Amino acid sequence: MFLAAVSEALGIPRSVYAVSDSLRYISTAVTNLFFGVLVQKVGVRKLVGGAMGVLALSCLVNSLAKSVIGFYLGGILLGLGLTFGSTALVGYVIKQWFRENQGTIMGVVLCANALGTAVSAPVFSRIIYSGDLFGYRTAYRMTAWILLVVGIILVLLLREAPKRDTVAAKSKRGSGWSGITLQQALGKPYFYLACVCIFCTGAVLQSVTGVAVAHVKDQGLSAEFAATVSSVSALSLALFKFLTGFMYDKKGLKVTMLICDCAAVVMILLLSAVTNSPRGQVVALTYAVLAALALPLETVMLPLIAGDLFGEREFAKLLGIFVSVNTAGYAVGPLLTNLCFDMVGTYRPVFLIYSAVMIAVTAGFLLVHRQVAVTRAEVENAVLK
Repeated sequence: MFLAAVSEALGIPRSVYAVSDSLRYISTAVTNLFFGVLVQKVGVRKLVGGAMGVLALSCLVNSLAKSVIGFYLGGILLGLGLTFGSTALVGYVIKQWFRENQGTIMGVVLCANALGTAVSAPVFSRIIYSGDLFGYRTAYRMTAWILLVVGIILVLLLREAPKRDTVAAKSKRGSGWSGITLQQALGKPYFYLACVCIFCTGAVLQSVTGVAVAHVKDQGLSAEFAATVSSVSALSLALFKFLTGFMYDKKGLKVTMLICDCAAVVMILLLSAVTNSPRGQVVALTYAVLAALALPLETVMLPLIAGDLFGEREFAKLLGIFVSVNTAGYAVGPLLTNLCFDMVGTYRPVFLIYSAVMIAVTAGFLLVHRQVAVTRAEVENAVLK
């Protein structure tokens, strides 16, 4: 929602502003490489408190920025804050506290984020596009205050994980095996294939959903309708985050990922077909729903993928790597996407390329899943002997 507004206010190409997102994702990717070590040494409560403070600071910096350099600094701060205030931290906490139905619980927790987006999108859209060229500054300052209040509440309520013997029995899905070490994973070719697939998924989904509102407006549809698309997507995302986690608990990783990947392919093609017509509006709203089914691949599914592929032995380290790789995709994808827009004036060509990439990702994960089954059988047989 800020992409078009900030670019217009500063009089800069969208690709120049998009560098702030790339810097944000680079800082998140780098710090997530150390996630496993930091969370064990510092503790969840301190890390979350610091993260919320940095997130608020990033919004304050953006609200005061007079040039694109300020937004670049804000992007770096935003990335640092999200390392310990987002998916990896949530996945780690749930893994420590719960042994059954982790997918469902993950979906319930993370759907709150989508509900927040659904509520805030119309409000912030009116502020950003109120007629004031710099209305986005007010939106940033409001966000900073919200983050500060939420951060205080979190620090007051959060507790470190209980001892292992106080939690429930292991679930049948996901983390129900001892796993392999990071060193062992580095020796498996499918580890690198999984990283490539996760990188591409992050690059594609973040690029497409990140420019969706701007693309809808580019087709001649109103800012109000674009905000409606965001709200529909956010409400759908809240539902699908829960259902994705629930489906994982019932059907396992393979089936869940196939459904999410197929939704990703279709939603990209739909967004490329949006036009300024009643039919185009229906297509845009359908995109919003299917995008919500694909987006859990970036959030709910990452901790579940790490648990399924590599087990519990060094879960935090491997989760940090997966989130880092996924975030690195965020850094590359949106920048390339907006460069394409600056060159040809439309996002459609890159959308078509991205749909093909997601088909390849689906095939890659099927191969990874097959190889993991072999490794898991070997490990479990060795334990029995």
